Amino acid sequence: MDDYLKPHRNLGTERQLKTIIQKIQSLIHKPENDTAIRDMLREASKFVNAPNRVLDLEAIESYEGWTDLDGFVGELTMEVPTLFFVSKENFISVIQLVREVIDTEHTPNDLPLDYFMNFYREFFY
Repeated sequence: MDDYLKPHRNLGTERQLKTIIQKIQSLIHKPENDTAIRDMLREASKFVNAPNRVLDLEAIESYEGWTDLDGFVGELTMEVPTLFFVSKENFISVIQLVREVIDTEHTPNDLPLDYFMNFYREFFY
């Protein structure tokens, strides 16, 4: 299977985005910080690679209802290729890998299972 079809993480990008989100969280709900928060959101948005995802205050205030900070950052920075064609061999390899992970609950390179499944959910979407 070609490497671009495999989920991977950019831990440096995740770390930078996580730091910015934590700073924003420490400043929320104080009107005097609105300008600083807006600037940090603009900076943080540069790290968002996931299709159809936007980082705003509402997302920062509500992500804990469905994931933790690492999961949130992982989803925002996930780079899922947009493909119009996948070879039969690669498609079969992807399906085999997903089925193996579902059966064993063990992902390649010890990626978090949620990250792995979200990558392929977005990939097939």
